[in-house]
Amino acid sequence: MSDMFFIRPHHCLCSQFFVGNGYSNEFVENMTNVLNKLNSQNPTVKIVEHCDDICYCCPKNIGGVCENEEDVMQHDSKCLEEYAYKIGDEIQWNDLKKKVVSKIKAENKLPSVCQGCSWLSICENINIETL
Repeated sequence: MSDMFFIRPHHCLCSQFFVGNGYSNEFVENMTNVLNKLNSQNPTVKIVEHCDDICYCCPKNIGGVCENEEDVMQHDSKCLEEYAYKIGDEIQWNDLKKKVVSKIKAENKLPSVCQGCSWLSICENINIETL
């Protein structure tokens, strides 16, 4: 992987609640590796509107397009609105994490931003600290 990471808007949020669950063992291993690098290196991340570094090993990634693309794009759109960022923005990982926590978790917007997500019930029961 390069020094820059490519991350979908909703994955910025999902990453804060990741506890080892996922779509497959390969997905979980890749997400763990990506998050370890993001959290230890604080690299620049570029917000993208397509499959990203986390999607790399996801079984729903069909040739670079999520099989649930329409739903995923809705989550991405809601997240971008809350973050006040746009596709193509480049941000330091720690700054992006702070924005995610302060704009979504701290303001209790998880149920509306993540409405319809199959992982929502797990995330609602995880207490992340406000950074």
